[in-house]
Amino acid sequence: MVRALVLIGLFTLMLAKSQAEYNVIELHLIIENRGIYLLSPVVQSPLEVQVRSPQESRRLLFSYESILSLEAAFSSPPQGAENIEWFYDGRWFVKRNGFWEQQELELKAATPTEVGWLKAQLDKLFKPPLELVDFPQQPALPPLRYDPEPGAILYSTVWIRPAEAASLELPRLLGIIPVKLGGLRPRGGWLGSPAEVEHLWREFGLSNPPKTNPSSAVGFYFSGLRNESFRAKVLDMKLEAEALQAVLELESSEARSPEMTGVLLVFETPRRATLQVADSKGNILGTYR
Repeated sequence: MVRALVLIGLFTLMLAKSQAEYNVIELHLIIENRGIYLLSPVVQSPLEVQVRSPQESRRLLFSYESILSLEAAFSSPPQGAENIEWFYDGRWFVKRNGFWEQQELELKAATPTEVGWLKAQLDKLFKPPLELVDFPQQPALPPLRYDPEPGAILYSTVWIRPAEAASLELPRLLGIIPVKLGGLRPRGGWLGSPAEVEHLWREFGLSNPPKTNPSSAVGFYFSGLRNESFRAKVLDMKLEAEALQAVLELESSEARSPEMTGVLLVFETPRRATLQVADSKGNILGTYR
C-alpha cells in the first residue's frame, strides 16, 4: 500500500512538472500584412503581468485557457525552418508527400483552445480557399517583454495566406477507410455527383459520406475483400497531365482472418484523369478511366 502511494506521488509530481514546463504559449500569427501576438497561459493559477511589445505596453491578467492578442508590426515567416502546411476550403487538409490529406486542424505548439480561437477568426477574416503554414517552436515577431517574467515561454509561428494556384491543383485524399463489404474484386473509377458518393457509401455499409467540393472530380479505389488482416497507406498521389497516380503501401498478415476486410480510398482532383494505382514495389493494382 505504501509503495503504491509512493508511486502515485511520483507520477503526480512528474505530471505536474511536465505540465509546468511552459508558463506561456506565445503564438505569432502573420495574416497577409498583419502581425498578431496570441498569448495563452499554461499554468492553472492566475498570472498578472506587464507586457511590452514594440508597439504598446499593457497590463494583462492571465487565467487558465484565456487568450490575449496584441497587434504587431508585420514580419516575414521563418526561413528554412521545418514547417507543416495546411489547406482550408471549408474542410481542413494537411500536406503529405505532395498531396492534401483531410484531417482536422492541429498546431504543434498550441492548445486546443487557441486552435479553436484561430479557426473562428479565420472564418471572419478570409474566404476559403486559404493556406496555413505552421512553424513549430519558431518565433517570427520581436520577442515580448514580461514584468515579472512568467518563466519558460513556448514560441511558435503560424502564417496564413490565400491559397496559391499550385496548391489548388494537388489531389485531396478524403479518406482511406477499412470496409467489410463490397465484393472480392478490386475496382475503381469516378463518381459523377454527391448522390453517387452516397450510393457508394451505402454499398460499402458506411455512414456519413464525405463532404465533397462541387467543382472537383471525385474518384475511388477499392482493394477487394481479403480473408486476412489487411490495411493500406497512401505513400504518394500525383496528378500529371491526364493521369493520376496513387501509390499504396499494403500491409497484411499471413494469418487468416475469419472476417473478410478491404480498404476504400476516396479522393478529389481538379479534373478527371486516368487513375493508376500501384503498390510500393511498383506493381500495378489497377488502371481506371
